[in-house]
Amino acid sequence: MRLDRALAGRRSNGGVSPKDRRGRHTKRKVREDSRQHVMDHIASFPRYVSHYTRSHQEHKEFLAPNLSVSMMYADYKASCVTSGMQPMKLSYYRHIFMSEFNLHFHQPLKDTCQKCDKFSMLLKCNPADTSAAAQKELHLRKAEKVHQKMNHLRTTASSTDVVFTFDLQKTLVCPVVSVGMAYYKRQLSVYNLGIHNLADDKASMFMWDESIASRGASKIGSCLLKYVEAKALEGAQTITAFSDSCGGQNRNFKNATLFSYLTQKYNLTMTLHFMQSGHSFLPNDADFGVIEKAKKTVGSIYVPEHWMDHVAKSRKRNPFTVVRMKS
Repeated sequence: MRLDRALAGRRSNGGVSPKDRRGRHTKRKVREDSRQHVMDHIASFPRYVSHYTRSHQEHKEFLAPNLSVSMMYADYKASCVTSGMQPMKLSYYRHIFMSEFNLHFHQPLKDTCQKCDKFSMLLKCNPADTSAAAQKELHLRKAEKVHQKMNHLRTTASSTDVVFTFDLQKTLVCPVVSVGMAYYKRQLSVYNLGIHNLADDKASMFMWDESIASRGASKIGSCLLKYVEAKALEGAQTITAFSDSCGGQNRNFKNATLFSYLTQKYNLTMTLHFMQSGHSFLPNDADFGVIEKAKKTVGSIYVPEHWMDHVAKSRKRNPFTVVRMKS
């Protein structure tokens, strides 16, 4: 009790209340070699860069997602025992981590670019390697050029000059139930191709399950055919599309033949841009993120139609248009 402590202090001081000691504590100055040891230890962990928004996250770096400050501190204490140094407290280690480094444990939305990681490793081993530095800069410039092109066309997109992006979401499975036995059973795969119109930010989700078709190039082309024909009938004259460089789904002869067919049938001007491999972040990824986030609150899913209903209701403002594909 606070009153008991005050009376005990008064009795131990001859009946006189002790002076107020608030604000009289002084911080112990940390030795420079101890501080440097903490910084060197944090800097020794490998880090990764999110390559999709280099202009926005130029200095943000990511540590492995299975790490934490507590785990790093435990390794730091072990290194102090080996080197014979007195370890600093966890609070000081955390303070250096937060104030001196721009590191995060949040896992990037996508895998890091293999080429960028390769060039970074070459430059780390040999900083004077001008060839690797030039190749890395060229690679990043190519990636940024496609994103700049997409952002520019977003401002000029209209009903006659249609600009859209398309991507295939990761496979959805059903049923989604809490019964433990379901985790060990063969589940039905549900596929979702998202097409995002940059003019009005409306997204169409073309969905089907594996009992109807697989997810090859001709299946992706069927969804694109359905979407582009609808736009052509609405008066579109120019079609520009952006996608990743996946050869099995997007960048192949079948889709090139499809675009050639559409240009001749509807007298369209069509252009297809492929994002640089490893830097293919598209508006579709944000749409799929909304679906993933809303999935946490949805109940059990038993059949593919339940997935389609969930996708249609996952975004309240400007909801997704779900198109059920048939064989």
